[in-house]
Amino acid sequence: MIPAIDSAYSSLTTSEKEEVLSLHNFRFASENNDNNTLPHNLATILRSNAYNTGPAHTGVFPAIARVNHDCRPNAGNWWSMKRGMRIIYAMQDIKAGDEITVSYIPLLIRQQERAARLEQYGFVCQCTVCMATTAHDKKRIRIADLMADLKGKVERKSSSKIVMAKRLGKAKTLLNMTLEEGLSDYLAGVYHLAAVFSEQAGELGAAKMWALLKLEELKLAEKDSQEALSVIAFIDDLSSH
Repeated sequence: MIPAIDSAYSSLTTSEKEEVLSLHNFRFASENNDNNTLPHNLATILRSNAYNTGPAHTGVFPAIARVNHDCRPNAGNWWSMKRGMRIIYAMQDIKAGDEITVSYIPLLIRQQERAARLEQYGFVCQCTVCMATTAHDKKRIRIADLMADLKGKVERKSSSKIVMAKRLGKAKTLLNMTLEEGLSDYLAGVYHLAAVFSEQAGELGAAKMWALLKLEELKLAEKDSQEALSVIAFIDDLSSH
C-alpha cells in the first residue's frame, strides 16, 4: 500500500503536499523510531485523517480532516458517488460560534469500545456522552439490538396482524430512543424501518409520513442521491395504492 500512497502524493502540487503534511499525524509508541521516511509519514497521516470514498477507495480531504469527532455529532459526512466528493452537512441547527462535529466511528457501541476505536486517532473523547457512560451505554446497546432485530425482519412479512403491530411498535420505540439519544446519523435508517413496517401493517398514511421524514434527512446531504431517489419511488408507490 505504501507505494500507492507515495505515488498519489507525488502527483500533488507543492501547496497540496504542504497541506497534507500539515495534517494530524498520530503514531503509536511502536512507530516512533528513527526510520521516519516520507512514505511512512504518509501512511500514518492517511490513517489519522482518511475517509472512505466508495466501497474500494480512500481519500484525504484536508479541510474535512480538521472537523473534530463527537459521540453526539451535529453534522454528518456523506460520500457522493454522483459528484465524487465528500459532503459535510448540518443534521440540526448549529448556532454561530458552536463547533461543527462529526462521528469518526460507529456510535451504537459502549464507551470503552468507542475509546478503543478512537485510539488510532490519538485522542481520548471527552464529549458529554462519554462523560456519562452508563446511561448512554445502556440506551445505545438497546438501540443497536432493536435495529438489528428489525432489520432482520424487513423481508419477513407476517400475515399476523398482531405480529406486524408488535414490529411496528418496536420501530416506534427505536425511533423515540434514537431521537432521545440525539443520534442523527441513524435517523434516516430508523425512519426507513418505521416506513416499511407501517406499510406492512397496512398503515399507508403513516408509512408515507416516515418515508418523507427519511427523504428530508437524505436531502440534507444530497438532494438527488440514489438513496433519495429510491425513497421518492417508494412514496410514489404508496400514493398509487
